[in-house]
Amino acid sequence: MLKKIWDNLEEGALCLLLAVMVLITFVTVITRYVFDYPLSYIDQLVPNLLVWVTFLGSSAAVKRKAHLGLSMVYDAFPANFRPAVDVLILIGCGVFFSVTAWYGW
Repeated sequence: MLKKIWDNLEEGALCLLLAVMVLITFVTVITRYVFDYPLSYIDQLVPNLLVWVTFLGSSAAVKRKAHLGLSMVYDAFPANFRPAVDVLILIGCGVFFSVTAWYGW
């Protein structure tokens, strides 16, 4: 039971964050155009949540092996060399996201 919860934690967090983003956007539109009282401070929360969704989504995609890739190039490698290519891809993704996080800080 605990393993199932742990394995689906990212997907649950993604669903929750997306629902919060939709709710915040809906409330912001209603308060701005119906009540003529914009909530400007809450507008900054949606882009920050989008960053979290991006990183959690990429992590979930790596876990499912569903991240974007050049499958034609990957399939050209011999079957016994593909695990090494997988490691290189994961290292490249890790470096990219680390640099993005560093400069986004």
